[in-house]
Amino acid sequence: MIKLTQVHGAHAGRVLELDADQITLGRLPESDVPFDPFADRDASGQHAVLQRTSTGYRVTDRESRNGTWVNGQRISQAELKVGDEIECGYGGPRLRVDYIQRRTPLHEPGDSFLPSNKVPVAPPTGENLPTVRDPKENSMLFLGIVLVLLGAVGVIAALAVLL
Repeated sequence: MIKLTQVHGAHAGRVLELDADQITLGRLPESDVPFDPFADRDASGQHAVLQRTSTGYRVTDRESRNGTWVNGQRISQAELKVGDEIECGYGGPRLRVDYIQRRTPLHEPGDSFLPSNKVPVAPPTGENLPTVRDPKENSMLFLGIVLVLLGAVGVIAALAVLL
């Protein structure tokens, strides 16, 4: 599993938890991580792919027009680690790697199918986790403020008519 937070682009603030061997990034709607086709023009339709490896995930550029960047360095392929930022086109949408769960085998070769003593790595907890607000919560908060203000304007207008 990999956890990504979009830190730049039209969908900034969204948090994605993905558990697949291959994860596609791009402006095409069928991408696993689709970017806005109108606002995120620096990203290609089929920009990059994340592939699960035995140690985590690797990002590979799919010969995109504007390149794929990891931590400000243009790459054709790179192993990812927590804290890395993947940028799809210089100045384009950017994803931060928040968590990577390494694949843990259920048994070692040669074991008689007994579970191994290896335990999957647990996600970070407590103050190590970034606080990311859901964009829908921000929209609802904004809508509530607007409705309260409209109600106040209506009350003031009604008082002005009465006086």
